[in-house]
Amino acid sequence: MPLPWPSRGPSTASRAPWEDEAGKGPVHIVYDAWSEVVKGERRGERGQALVELALVLPVLALLLFAIIDFGLALNARIQVANAVREGARLGAVIWPAPDVEIKVRDRVLSRTGLVINANVGPIEVSFPQGRFTGGSVMVKAECSYRFMFPFLADLASMGCGSSAVMRLE
Repeated sequence: MPLPWPSRGPSTASRAPWEDEAGKGPVHIVYDAWSEVVKGERRGERGQALVELALVLPVLALLLFAIIDFGLALNARIQVANAVREGARLGAVIWPAPDVEIKVRDRVLSRTGLVINANVGPIEVSFPQGRFTGGSVMVKAECSYRFMFPFLADLASMGCGSSAVMRLE
């Protein structure tokens, strides 16, 4: 069977050009400094990764807690807006009832009951154009969100109030 490389005489006919006389490839001894760096065996750098972790981990934890707290604040804002919209919708449907303001306030408070760290303030229900078909009902709720984590508590509390206007049916 012919070899895939050209033959250079009888002594090299049975081996590849990169093999030595014993039929093995060239032997090179290379000092691999990167393997010691990866293993952490370089002199004087044994605790470097632990120190770097100790410096960076608190900053990352604070950032994570801030993201969680701002996410909860945004959730509170969305829940209050949805509760006010539901209250306005209820007021638009049952507006002839004499106790419509009480029912709307109860609806808004029941829908904001699961908001964490938010204080829902006064809920205003008004009929700016009067109580007749085609008029409107306006529901407004004030809310303030108190941040959970102490390093964010120095910031002003975030307002999460909302208002909604619906046409009376």
